[in-house]
Amino acid sequence: MFVCKICDKEYDDNMRYSRDSRYCKKCGAEHAEYLSYRRDTLASLRAMPLEAKIIQTQFLINQAIRTFGEKHCYISYSGGKDSTVLSHIAKQLYPNILHLFANTTNEYPETLKHIQWEINENHTNIITVFPIDAKGEMWNFKKVVERYGYPMFSKRVSNAIRTYQHARTEQTKQNSIDYINRNFRNMINIKNYLYLINAVKSSKKNHSAVKPKN
Repeated sequence: MFVCKICDKEYDDNMRYSRDSRYCKKCGAEHAEYLSYRRDTLASLRAMPLEAKIIQTQFLINQAIRTFGEKHCYISYSGGKDSTVLSHIAKQLYPNILHLFANTTNEYPETLKHIQWEINENHTNIITVFPIDAKGEMWNFKKVVERYGYPMFSKRVSNAIRTYQHARTEQTKQNSIDYINRNFRNMINIKNYLYLINAVKSSKKNHSAVKPKN
């Protein structure tokens, strides 16, 4: 028996959505339709001329400020090209809007240098934050890897590998391998990475523990 990720109902193999075993047939079909709609929407947005994209972005920024107030809005700033473009557009409307830079302690030196340039030369209102848990303990990438394991391809692949590593029976191990082969055969060849299953801890948790959001 399986449990659908969306409706949380149990279903057998006959009711499993063929393209993704996480869903029953009904939820899988609805989810596929939703993803198709999202892809079509994204394609239409990408096809817009640059000027229209800028106007749309400015509209969304103004809408957020009107709804929540400037004091309650900020730019999640990674120092990369995407957030820098967003910062440029937002500062044209709100020059002192707050930027939060989440230093994962695994940043490129060039990124840190650019952050300092933004603060000192471009007068961008940036606050740097570090990952801190509920106990007030600061985390870094090295600590995450030691505690939870190294990032492996995606959260779903990591979860399958972690299930394999903690399996109590050979059947559970085989189910994990079958899951990876069934859902990720276009992404990876499990035969090339079997040694990692036994050699490296892997966890889906480390994908979000110190990952900044753009």
